[in-house]
Amino acid sequence: MKDYYFNEDGSYDPSKVRPMLALTFDDGPGEYTDELLDCLEQNNAHATFFMLGQNVSSYPDAPKRMLELGCEIGSHSWDHTQLTTIDLDAVAKQFSDTDDALIQACGQAASVARAPYGDGNSDIYNTVNKPFFMWSLDTEDWKLLDADADYSAVMNGDLTDGTIILMHDIHEPSVKAALRLIPDLIAQGYKLVTVSEMAEAKNVTLQNACYVDFWPSTLSNGDVPGYQGVPMQQLLQTEQMVHLMQAQILLTEAQIPQTEVGIIRMEVQTMEVMMMEVRMTEVMMMEVQMIRKITVMIL
Repeated sequence: MKDYYFNEDGSYDPSKVRPMLALTFDDGPGEYTDELLDCLEQNNAHATFFMLGQNVSSYPDAPKRMLELGCEIGSHSWDHTQLTTIDLDAVAKQFSDTDDALIQACGQAASVARAPYGDGNSDIYNTVNKPFFMWSLDTEDWKLLDADADYSAVMNGDLTDGTIILMHDIHEPSVKAALRLIPDLIAQGYKLVTVSEMAEAKNVTLQNACYVDFWPSTLSNGDVPGYQGVPMQQLLQTEQMVHLMQAQILLTEAQIPQTEVGIIRMEVQTMEVMMMEVRMTEVMMMEVQMIRKITVMIL
């Protein structure tokens, strides 16, 4: 899932990539969910809904509409039982029953899951056989129950590219806040995506594990299971190599046969292509800009 940006003259600018946020909503569907979906549709935005199986039958049209709008349906268990207090057979039933309800409502089981209270472990993740998601920005909307406070919790929170935001669509103030947040975040340049869309964009193959965020620092530190990108250390080594190559060309270009100069040019251009394909972090974007300048200088 790549973003494509074009300048005013119509030229493609691969250095411009909108930071991504994943809005997630727990405990629904509820009486305010449809209004939230209206807003997402109007703004061409996506979100992930971690639903309780026991609520699906009361709002059977909601999951189907979520899918139609490009949103993602997730499971939050059947009745919000704390999973670590029950055995694994009971855990499996919590999620299989929810999947059955979702399949009946929209023809599709949940693709992702979230543990009630965020309380899970590797045995639970493997039993449920889905990727689990925590959050990196907790609005505490369930406690605040104030639309202005919920709004501020997000807008004044850490909105680093790759942030996963926790809200609840069963509370009216939370939805009222989201109706303001969605267009305002987009106006500030953010792209609102599902958790799976974010994983794909960050070159992460989701596993039966728990994901908290897709921040550049978390990715580069190797703390995200299934991350397929180039480690930051390798990027820094590439930068050092390019600097050395630049210095070599500037100091000895007159003495290097043209065939060798051509080879060096090709190597620098290859590095540019590799790093552009990875395009995972702001730091990497800076690396690309640096390589471009070097390439222009050489050519």
